Amino acid sequence: MSKEISRRRFTKLTVVSVTGFAAGCASDTTTSFEPVSVSDASLEDPDVGGGEIHEDSGPLDTAVDTAIDSAEDASVADAVDTEVPEELPVFDSGDFEEGMTLFPLAVQAGGAQPDGALLWTIYGGGEPLDVVVFSDGDGPTGDLLASAAVEVAQGGAVHVIVEGLEPWTSYRYCFVQRADDDSLRSAVGRFRTAPEADAAEIITFGGTSCVNDYYSPHKTLSRASEAALDFFILAGDTVYADGSIDLEDYRAVWRNALADPGYRDLLTSTSVVATWDDHEITNDWDPEFIDPALLAAGTQAFFEHMSLRRLDEAPERLWRRHRWGKTLELFMLDS
Repeated sequence: MSKEISRRRFTKLTVVSVTGFAAGCASDTTTSFEPVSVSDASLEDPDVGGGEIHEDSGPLDTAVDTAIDSAEDASVADAVDTEVPEELPVFDSGDFEEGMTLFPLAVQAGGAQPDGALLWTIYGGGEPLDVVVFSDGDGPTGDLLASAAVEVAQGGAVHVIVEGLEPWTSYRYCFVQRADDDSLRSAVGRFRTAPEADAAEIITFGGTSCVNDYYSPHKTLSRASEAALDFFILAGDTVYADGSIDLEDYRAVWRNALADPGYRDLLTSTSVVATWDDHEITNDWDPEFIDPALLAAGTQAFFEHMSLRRLDEAPERLWRRHRWGKTLELFMLDS
């Protein structure tokens, strides 16, 4: 594949760019030419995000290219009936140099479902940005499954929902800056979609909490990245932001913490399920007495730096459940 990203969209793939975090809430806006096939597991509980198609319902700008190579004059109606080509184009991540300055915190995938996940990065550039999803395997290449332009929120956070993938399947992804000279990419991440509702697979996962910078570098997180985990739980105190007084303070704490090699290794190796404890805001904070402005700043920084879907009906709600086939139902609390 050439260095210029051709923003292809194949049948049953949907990419959703989620912005608006600076405003304190966000909606998911999907542009699609075909309803996405999803399992009953993702539809039975709206808390896990679902796979349904939403019409434009908020002030978000979503840039999704629906170009298909079948014919020059192919219409959207024609695209619905177009089958996926037998041989998909190849994406070679080795064609792009990793831009450590542009993508200082690597990538994350979160909230994996049978048909997709939310993909995340922090982007420090000004050129257009694409997300690329390709098949997992040995070496830097894989079948190109989807690529689309994405929106970058104020502060550089990028949250993109990719849907329409196959259940219980490993995928790779990265973000690519489109530039006139040399395009740069983020680190390449991996995630595995959840099994279908009636599947009884063996699920392997890990978890941690209270990851204090005092013990950096976090070599145990690097070891966890080698275990081929299906997902990883961040159960709270992912950062220690005590003493922060505004949004910029909270952002600085998060970006210092996530730059740790252990976090980089872990978050590129699998998807995460996250909640918070107290130190994401301040030690032992009480919701009845905390300064609302401080809580709002800490909450925004949390959502900016975690690959966590924001729910339309409750954008700041953390508690929800995650279903992994017939094997596991995980309830994440906000306590």
